[in-house]
Amino acid sequence: MPNIIGSNMVLQQKTQVPVWGWATAGTSVTITASWGETVTTTAATNGKWMTKIQTPVAIPGQAPTYTLTITGPANTITYSNILVGEVWLCSGQSNMWFQMKYNSADVQGVVDSENEIAAANYPNIRLFTVLRGTSTSPVVNCTGSWSSCTPATVATFSAASYYFGRELYKNQALNVPIGLIHSSYSGSAIQAWVKDSVLRSDTDLKTLYIDKTYTSDISKPGLIYNAMIAPILPFAIKGAIWYQGESNVGDGANYTKANIALINDWRKDWGTDFSFYAVQLTPYLSSAQIKDVNYNRAAFRECQRNITALPKTGIVATCDLLINKAEVAVVHPQNKKDIGIRLADWALANDYSQNIQYLGPVYQSLTVEGAKIRINFKPESLGSGLMSKDGTDLNCFKMAGADKLFYAASAIIDGNSIVVSSPSVNAPVAVRFGFSDGAMTNLINKEGIAAYPFKTDSWTSATYVEIPETVLNETFENFTVSATPTTTVSNSGLSWSGLNSTSQIVDNPNKLGINTSNKVLKISRNSIDTISTNMSASGFAYRGVVSASYSLPFTATNCIIEAKVLKTVTGKVGIRIYPNLSVNAYTIVAADLAGSLDWQTVRFDFSALVPTMSAIPKIDFEVEKLLTPAGQNGPLTVWIDDIKLVSNSAAGINDATERNQVISFIDSSNSFLKLQNLPTEPCTIELTNLSGIACQKDKINSTNASIDVSALSPGIYIVSIYSDFKKFYVGKVIKT
Repeated sequence: MPNIIGSNMVLQQKTQVPVWGWATAGTSVTITASWGETVTTTAATNGKWMTKIQTPVAIPGQAPTYTLTITGPANTITYSNILVGEVWLCSGQSNMWFQMKYNSADVQGVVDSENEIAAANYPNIRLFTVLRGTSTSPVVNCTGSWSSCTPATVATFSAASYYFGRELYKNQALNVPIGLIHSSYSGSAIQAWVKDSVLRSDTDLKTLYIDKTYTSDISKPGLIYNAMIAPILPFAIKGAIWYQGESNVGDGANYTKANIALINDWRKDWGTDFSFYAVQLTPYLSSAQIKDVNYNRAAFRECQRNITALPKTGIVATCDLLINKAEVAVVHPQNKKDIGIRLADWALANDYSQNIQYLGPVYQSLTVEGAKIRINFKPESLGSGLMSKDGTDLNCFKMAGADKLFYAASAIIDGNSIVVSSPSVNAPVAVRFGFSDGAMTNLINKEGIAAYPFKTDSWTSATYVEIPETVLNETFENFTVSATPTTTVSNSGLSWSGLNSTSQIVDNPNKLGINTSNKVLKISRNSIDTISTNMSASGFAYRGVVSASYSLPFTATNCIIEAKVLKTVTGKVGIRIYPNLSVNAYTIVAADLAGSLDWQTVRFDFSALVPTMSAIPKIDFEVEKLLTPAGQNGPLTVWIDDIKLVSNSAAGINDATERNQVISFIDSSNSFLKLQNLPTEPCTIELTNLSGIACQKDKINSTNASIDVSALSPGIYIVSIYSDFKKFYVGKVIKT
């Protein structure tokens, strides 16, 4: 007899369950069940016999034990302490194998393992573990035996499997014996769980999995299937749970095909379309300190979820289940309880007709609303509504425009939808949520089920831009704050509010890398402004920040105000001109800022206003913070310097020669970054790429320096110059 059939087992209720074994060819074998069923069969020429016997209905709250007797020509075998209930196969790789107790530094055991194991006394939950192995051909038997769930037996059992089974058993409406067949192999790849012949039948799968050389048997096509699935076939099961994927993250869409092939073939082997519920990979980074700007693992989670195109399949989201931030660097996270519970919720709702919310929020559609995007979810996934799991702001949202540069975005729950915005994106077209390798999300429904990561775009490539912290957190010292709008004119029809600006005048503009006699104006916006309706046509959100008056010789040709601007996000900057103070007139002139993080020259042409100007050649103007559409939330910093009047008949501005930046150039050999006019105090030069990843840091102790950048790949690098207490410069260099 096969070891999967034995004492203490659970048989699937209300089913013609297969029973098989081996006897002398042509001899008769009789199977007698104590619940009143008897069948007789004959051994085939190879000695194998197989038949089916009807099992009774399992009554909730009851667990009578039965016997099964097999009588052959040479002997009689009786199996005892048999239960009838629900049987599930639990398979995958190391996270399915992950045991309840501490096993090693890499497998820490479940959260509160000592108490969890001590409480695991469930005699009506039965456990069977298939001994790990590989084989080049299907084997007929495996090593293993059925046992009751006790603290002693559960300690080394699959944690996710146990919690899944326990949740089913404790459900009052189900409340029948549960049998768990655990068959997993740490480090195994999906192709090892699929027959070789099945993979060969698909061109893509054959190319990826068959036509290559392997160094490990646990990755070779079919070898684990032969040793760990074939010998338990066709023991009757209700369904299967699957926790695997770490070994196939790079397989992309072919993983979906392989997983679907596995499901279809296993269903064919068992002769039934049993339910199949899988687990998405948890967040992971090789170090908790590295930037989370890649999305290979996120794209793989999407491939895992695509198996739900098959009927009677499901997938569990896990990006909210790490126990702390440090666990993002752990391949085997400890919280297997919630994974088991969420798998059980799928089964309880879909296989046992329980009224249980099993879906987390699932993206359905988007609506662009100006500079914001509204995300809508499938109604059946909302439960009682959306919420933040930890009570903090929603996280892990990113937004991009047509340039495919994704920036961090804020997300606000608005009824059953979420409104997403980013100060770095004026014309959004796409949103991604939880779509990075280490995304630890907090969006759930009120039933506690996590939202599934998603992306609204179909781009095959995109860039996640993280502005370095040295840019986002300017730490300038002791500046004069001027946050009151000018009082020398009447701001006709303009309603100011929220004047708690952090606008600053930098007394020493050299600290920003530009040597001028003027002061550098810092314009910051940290909260939403209330804008009067007469400003809506401009499309900008204005705020009075820094104002200045100049006596300038405006003429028909001298009618352009020019300034140098350094910004931290994409946006616009503008000035308000009062050409005739006596009538309180004003005009808005705006200039677009390009997508760089470097100083650039902007020009405001008001030649059309010259005929209406006062005879006194003086105007009052304000350099004002204006962002994107009115009411957009989020921080922005713009630095304004070297404001002057220029002639509209002058040649085009050559910004590279007119300014005297700290950053000079990368020399013609592309080996050294030339720096001049550096601060006199020791400082750090940091180069980061557009994804925010630090590529190089150098300590500098002189006012001129040459930094060896020969090791850097060609590309755009953001340069930050700072000391322990002050930030001096942010700019951009390009290495070709």
